Amino acid sequence: MWYSYTMYEKIKLKKTLSSGRVAHTSLLPTQEGFVEMLMSGWQTVDNEVLFLRLQKKWFDMIAKGEKKEEYRDLSRYWAIRLLPEHKREQVLHDWNPAPTRNLVAFHQPKKPWQYALFVNGYASTSPAVLVEFFQLAATNVTKPEWGGQPGKPCFAIHLDSVLNYSNLDPELEYEVYNNKRKQTT
Repeated sequence: MWYSYTMYEKIKLKKTLSSGRVAHTSLLPTQEGFVEMLMSGWQTVDNEVLFLRLQKKWFDMIAKGEKKEEYRDLSRYWAIRLLPEHKREQVLHDWNPAPTRNLVAFHQPKKPWQYALFVNGYASTSPAVLVEFFQLAATNVTKPEWGGQPGKPCFAIHLDSVLNYSNLDPELEYEVYNNKRKQTT
C-alpha cells in the first residue's frame, strides 16, 4: 500500500482554554489519542482536517476501507464548505452535464486538507475515523453501493488509507485493525 509522506509529519494542534490562553501541541496523525483530541475540541492549526458526520452504514464502510468516496450534493451549502470562493459560482452554474454524459472535474479544495475525520454521531464519544484526503471532484459518475445516485451531479470526496480511529464498537474495531495490518504487509 502506498502512503504519502504527510502521514509521518506531525500535525500542530491548538485549543483555547477557559482562561483564554491557547495551548499548543503536535502529534502524528497515526498516534494514539490524536482522534480523541480532535473530538474534544482541539483544532488543527493549518486546517488540515475536513470534519464530516456520517450515517452508520457509510461510516462503517469507510472505517473498514471498503468505501473510497464520500458523496455530497452539488449544492450551494456544499460548494461553500468545500470550494474556494472564486470557484463556487463556476461549479454551481456552469457544471451541468447532460444526463447521458459521464463527467468528472477535479477541483482544488477550499483548504489544504490532508485528512478527513468522519464521525458517526454528535457526542464527544461518538465513533470517529481519520482517513487520508486524496482529492475533491464534481461528478455525475457515482457508485450506488457507496450511496451515490447514478447520473446525479455531486461532490465526490476521494479517500485513501485509514490512519486512526476512536470509540469504535469492538467488532468493527477488530475488522479495521485487521484491514490496516493487511495494508501494511
